[in-house]
Amino acid sequence: MSNTMTGMDYKLREVAGRIRELREISGITVEEMAQHTGVSVEEYIACESGSRNLSIAFLYRCVLIFGVDMGDLLEGRSPRLQSYALTRK
Repeated sequence: MSNTMTGMDYKLREVAGRIRELREISGITVEEMAQHTGVSVEEYIACESGSRNLSIAFLYRCVLIFGVDMGDLLEGRSPRLQSYALTRK
């Protein structure tokens, strides 16, 4: 096995980064997200850092919390996500 990041690892980190950014923009704490997504704080931190695979159930709960579409979360190309980024201080 090589130490280079695979395409899948990169994609996972991209999605995890979007979740972190949406959480921060929304003013939701890590503890609140862990509770809302049904995982421990440690598991949530691992998900948000991209060091743990993200289950469909976890992603779906994030979509509901942030009020975005699954495609928005996975691809990050939606006008809705861009408006989140534009209104961020």
